[in-house]
Amino acid sequence: MLVSAAQSVCIPPYHEALVPIKYPQACNGKTILLETIPSFNFKPLATARSFSKVVDGYSVCKIANYPTESGVNSRPMPHLF
Repeated sequence: MLVSAAQSVCIPPYHEALVPIKYPQACNGKTILLETIPSFNFKPLATARSFSKVVDGYSVCKIANYPTESGVNSRPMPHLF
């Protein structure tokens, strides 16, 4: 199942941000393992596997920006769980 970022966030170089992730309502109250699609990781932002508790269809995910330019996680930024 694919989920996406709930909003776009600009992340400065060499920083991390907690970004809200939107889930289908069927996931409410569940703990989900969030993983990046391999072809999207480090292009241009990176995220690691994480366990997230879904509340009201939302959770958060830590996203890192390692390049020297600012990066924007444009909606939708797909992830698998």
